[in-house]
Amino acid sequence: NCWVDEDCPEGERGTHSHGVKTGQCVVFNGTHRTCEIWSWCPVESGVVPSRPLLAQAQNFTLFIKNTVTFSKFNFSKS
Repeated sequence: NCWVDEDCPEGERGTHSHGVKTGQCVVFNGTHRTCEIWSWCPVESGVVPSRPLLAQAQNFTLFIKNTVTFSKFNFSKS
């Protein structure tokens, strides 16, 4: 929560933030204000859809392969 722009230091990232603060305190709803953020995409709402979005995909198998590299330590793992 914030009251004025000074409560939202521009460029700051919070532990539970979803982006970087713009420096603006904006209206969230009729009773609350919040610090505006810059982010790549909208924050997840957490609302579960009433119907599955991909009903025919319920039996699909998904394979995900990740690679992480820490170049400073000359370490890579797949």
